[in-house]
Amino acid sequence: MTRPPVHTAEEAFVAALMALDHTRARPVVDLLHPDDIANHAIRLVHQLIDQLCDAGVSPDPAAVLALAISEERAAGEHQIKTFAGVLMRLMDHRARNNPASVRWYAAQALEQAWRRRTVEMATRLAQVAGHADPDELDRLTHAEQAAVDAVRARHRALTEPRGLVVAA
Repeated sequence: MTRPPVHTAEEAFVAALMALDHTRARPVVDLLHPDDIANHAIRLVHQLIDQLCDAGVSPDPAAVLALAISEERAAGEHQIKTFAGVLMRLMDHRARNNPASVRWYAAQALEQAWRRRTVEMATRLAQVAGHADPDELDRLTHAEQAAVDAVRARHRALTEPRGLVVAA
């Protein structure tokens, strides 16, 4: 017996979006920004869903694949098959999850993004700390901290009792 694959919160979020029609997906797709999503393929699916919602098209997997092909974001047989595989994995995920939990998935993905960005901030600061001008290091430290704080604030807004109310 094969075990079902483990999915990340960002995959759960994007899969839940594909279960919603465009009017219900539109207000929640923006809970995550593209740079909140670590996985490149999932980030691309999210961006395509955003475009479909803007166009008034429900973001089902067939529409996402068609848009990826028409914009040549998946070009050539190998890329199209690989991208279709990502969508199939998300469809499998969608069958096991409740689209009504899309905000909860977003909150979990934002927490992961906040942690990842904190590590990235530390790495960037460590790379320049030994040779950067003190004023430049101070500017960079403040800019990096502001970016991390912005993700944390978005996470907090979703996890406050009022933020977790499902409006999908």
